[in-house]
Amino acid sequence: MDKEAVFISCIHTHTGPDVILDEQKNDSIDYAYAKMLISQVRDSVIYAKADLDETEVEYAQNKVENVAFVRRYRMKDGSVSTNPGVDNPEIAHPL
Repeated sequence: MDKEAVFISCIHTHTGPDVILDEQKNDSIDYAYAKMLISQVRDSVIYAKADLDETEVEYAQNKVENVAFVRRYRMKDGSVSTNPGVDNPEIAHPL
């Protein structure tokens, strides 16, 4: 399998351990978790490659309203607020 044929999808979580050093926040990485994570990603690629089979690809597209929304706003006083309230008169603009 060519490396160009490998697709890895990632998401983020606010409750998981740090795996990337953020120098601005001075966070420490959970190195044991990061090592285990790398091992599991590697293993998932190995298992997926061993399980390759013919398939058909289909897709669809649709738009769903009100699932996600802007949560960060610049306030009129220059501060940034997360979820300052619907129609809050102190909102200057979304970020």
